[in-house]
Amino acid sequence: MKAYLITNQIVYLCTMPVWLYLLVITTMLFDNGDSLWAETMMTLVSLYPVVVILCSILSWIVFKKKLRARAPVILSVVPIGYIVLMFTVPFLFF
Repeated sequence: MKAYLITNQIVYLCTMPVWLYLLVITTMLFDNGDSLWAETMMTLVSLYPVVVILCSILSWIVFKKKLRARAPVILSVVPIGYIVLMFTVPFLFF
């Protein structure tokens, strides 16, 4: 389990440069003015590191306290679901 959590942290660390690029590109959504779609996308993209950090900390806390066997795995997969959410929610407005 410890190796799985460490591997997940490394993978999420590798996604941070991609997140930074997306954050810079997302600011261009406001070129045509303010819209709900632009605000939603900007909010989703800018909150990604917060989700990764919170889920990482919580998964390690749950792992150390040994509350449940699958809880750290579920918590560590939440950022992957967040990535899927980031790319599906903007298309719901069309």
